[in-house]
Amino acid sequence: MKRIVKFLKTELWVLTLLVLTLLVSCATPTTYIFPTVHKTNPNEINLIRASFLNSLTDDELTYLQNTPMVRYVTENSNYPVSFYSVYHDEWLGIAHDIFDVISELTGLTFERVSTLDDQWLDLITMLDNGEAAMITELLCPEIRTVQYLYSDPYSSDLYSLISKSNLPTLGWSDVHDMRVGVVHGKVYEALFHNLYPSHEYVVSFDCSDDLYRALINGDIDVTMGRNDQLLAINIFYGQVGYRSNLIYNIQVKSAFGFAPGEETLRSIINKSLSIIDTDIIVSSWAHTYYDYSAKIKEAQRPLLIATVIMSVSVLTLITVLVIKMRAEALRARSAIIRIKTEKGDGI
Repeated sequence: MKRIVKFLKTELWVLTLLVLTLLVSCATPTTYIFPTVHKTNPNEINLIRASFLNSLTDDELTYLQNTPMVRYVTENSNYPVSFYSVYHDEWLGIAHDIFDVISELTGLTFERVSTLDDQWLDLITMLDNGEAAMITELLCPEIRTVQYLYSDPYSSDLYSLISKSNLPTLGWSDVHDMRVGVVHGKVYEALFHNLYPSHEYVVSFDCSDDLYRALINGDIDVTMGRNDQLLAINIFYGQVGYRSNLIYNIQVKSAFGFAPGEETLRSIINKSLSIIDTDIIVSSWAHTYYDYSAKIKEAQRPLLIATVIMSVSVLTLITVLVIKMRAEALRARSAIIRIKTEKGDGI
């Protein structure tokens, strides 16, 4: 019996040690990889800012004095240009990094007036009716009736059809048999209809998020977009096994868009872009990896700890019950032996 109790105590100690090790590993912080933007030292920034302000016209300086805050709208899943990260609980992307540098130069602050629920056409409506002065991305040129203003481009790419890797390489004529996804109202939709005016299997979506999820779920065969949208699928949605299946020799340029009448703001932004190395910012996002598994692990940690504590409690209870049962069995056996012994003595 002593050996049994000793064995059970040893097993319980080993189990406790393993549990404590697991809890410590769960509590160990993980290093996350975030995009970085190169910044010069404070003295250089002050010199650059002074030179920049000296280049502004009187109208532009007056604008900065009278309009310290610029209202803008943005998509919530336009990775890597602008997106909302649920894991970091903030808006990130190329456009926001550029905003940060522009703020250092000009003193302007940028206020987002769109919400997570706003779709692409909602953003355009807000730009049209004056609720917002600018949008984080318009592709040059957007095919629209309203004459928007464009900044100088901050990045460029090529249009392409994105598919899963196991879809055979498409030729021009093969596209007619594909289910093609587009975001309604975006330039991709208009361009695709110009390229394939008789195509019968075009599926329109309200936002990029719905478009990407349809491709991931197999509801469509390809999306009409551009090459860097592979980053959205691979990094933002954490999916592998996709490629640019058919690349068109048509360049697409990303720029900030402005509502009609915002010529002064556009001029200030353009002068800012002329001294910002946007290639560094764009490149940093092309090589950014998010360890979302660590964030998921962090979110699951309370449940894991509760489960471990419950398991230890149950195992401890079982161990105690086994020890008590063994002790009871030993006492019963001793009683039986004693009774038999007394009977034998009586005989």
